[in-house]
Amino acid sequence: MVAVIPVSIVGADVMPTMFGGGHHHHQSMAMPPRTLTTADIDAEIRKQNLGIFEAIAREFPDDYDAMLRNITAAAQAGNQTEVRNISRQAVADLRHRYAPLLPTTPDSNASEVLSAQLDMLNHVMARETPATCNNYLRNGPDAISAPGHDFLADLDRIGGTLFRA
Repeated sequence: MVAVIPVSIVGADVMPTMFGGGHHHHQSMAMPPRTLTTADIDAEIRKQNLGIFEAIAREFPDDYDAMLRNITAAAQAGNQTEVRNISRQAVADLRHRYAPLLPTTPDSNASEVLSAQLDMLNHVMARETPATCNNYLRNGPDAISAPGHDFLADLDRIGGTLFRA
């Protein structure tokens, strides 16, 4: 599951417009960048309405908070690549940590997970070459070199159903 925190949260500068005395011209004045907080990162994540992060926050709140702290540290350093890598790695680590719990999930949840997986496979088969489909089955989502919005939405649905299960 590929999960990415948007790069827009890195390096958010505040540049207010100031008005001069009586002449109605304005000048931009650079203000020092505001330090991002975990609340800022959390708000940015929640604004995207991604099922995977909603499920992690609800089902594993301590893990979600730890992920937020790590992403915040990378964002404060202004390292966009690191923000992406931390969010991806955090989701992968959680999937591996909680995968042993899947056999104990209720049948209805397991059915939802399998349905999301089937939808994704149908999506890949309808849009990709046989070689890419084979690569997807072997290597997962990274096999798709330029995923479209609908592919990413399917991935999010898979991740959300897995973490809810």
